[in-house]
Amino acid sequence: MQIIMGNNNGKIISIVAGGTELPTGEVFNELLADSTLILAADGGADNCLIRGISPDLIIGDMDSISRDTLRHFPPEKLIRIDSQDNTDLEKALAFCSDQSPQKIQIFAWSGNRIDHTIGNLLSVRDFYQKYNIPVILHDHLGTINLLGPGEYQLSMKKDTIVSIFCLDPLINLRLTGFRYSVGNPNQKPGFRGISNEINKYPAYISLEQGLVFVYSQTYSVNIVKTRNI
Repeated sequence: MQIIMGNNNGKIISIVAGGTELPTGEVFNELLADSTLILAADGGADNCLIRGISPDLIIGDMDSISRDTLRHFPPEKLIRIDSQDNTDLEKALAFCSDQSPQKIQIFAWSGNRIDHTIGNLLSVRDFYQKYNIPVILHDHLGTINLLGPGEYQLSMKKDTIVSIFCLDPLINLRLTGFRYSVGNPNQKPGFRGISNEINKYPAYISLEQGLVFVYSQTYSVNIVKTRNI
């Protein structure tokens, strides 16, 4: 039995944030191709304009978007939220929660300021835990998937580099089809399995409790939830 991650309405929302680490132009365009909706989080509109992408909406307090970019896009594309209680990425994610997407992918979430990068990881963790909507993070080298309790099938090529880490306690974390197994399946916050490798196709990750960030040094990532735990 296959359980596709997220709901089945097929809606894919892409968010372009204001960081500096984006996939190359061709890869970026391919990853965006299936998007139902493209959102720019404030200064992410600058990234869109540079890459020749027209976002459907621009969300934020409009304090980081350049004046030239702001003039380029029509006012009806702007959703101005002046609150300083959350970041522009969090504003975009809050908008996504009302759309009930199958999944969300985020670009330009890292680079430039390390405090923004760490903050974005925490924001995405909180969002996933609250709404259980799959979130995928893309940078200039690869992809991060967030996985909660369950069993997941990873269809990746043999020898693909995969790193797994967590910010929360983990119960019964199991890896199958990886070069290195997990010595203790119950882990404290801060667990990090850096530079593991896929050595069997397909590979599997399962956990009973917690949330893991799974980084893969590839964009060819197919992760399917196969079982609830």
